[in-house]
Amino acid sequence: MRFGHDIMRQADALAAFSEDPPRITRRYLTPQHRQAGNYLLGLMRDAGMEAGYDALGNVVGRFRAAAPDAPVVMTGSHMDSVRNAGRYDGLFGILTAIACVRDLSSRGKRLPFTFEVVAFGDEEGVRFGVTLVGSKAMGGSFDPAWLETKDADGVTLREALVAFGGDP
Repeated sequence: MRFGHDIMRQADALAAFSEDPPRITRRYLTPQHRQAGNYLLGLMRDAGMEAGYDALGNVVGRFRAAAPDAPVVMTGSHMDSVRNAGRYDGLFGILTAIACVRDLSSRGKRLPFTFEVVAFGDEEGVRFGVTLVGSKAMGGSFDPAWLETKDADGVTLREALVAFGGDP
């Protein structure tokens, strides 16, 4: 229970970033995605990480090892949701990792590896019908044809990504 209350409070705050409150719906590259991402950036930075958006709208926090050439270990989960989603789906895997880094940082501890926490922008595929966009890109299997897929309003993934500030 050492971190539980903070994690629950943070999950409650993130639940407010929804397209249709009080239900939770947070689609990829929407204003709610930006709100949730900015909130997570703040948590990551407060925990002692360098943090920012990558080219596909994923939020990436980095807790550097003492040695500059140390290997990298990555963890995290997704911050998007299905329609009327659960409050903790995806976010728990992000918030718990940030809590661990916060604890390490507060004690002045560094790991023998650089630790990255990633909040993937898309797993569910609700908006564009393509799933795992950010994690597939990090894993080396992004298909550029996905950039031409359209949402229900006729907006392509490429257009939404550029409007979000990403880089196709």
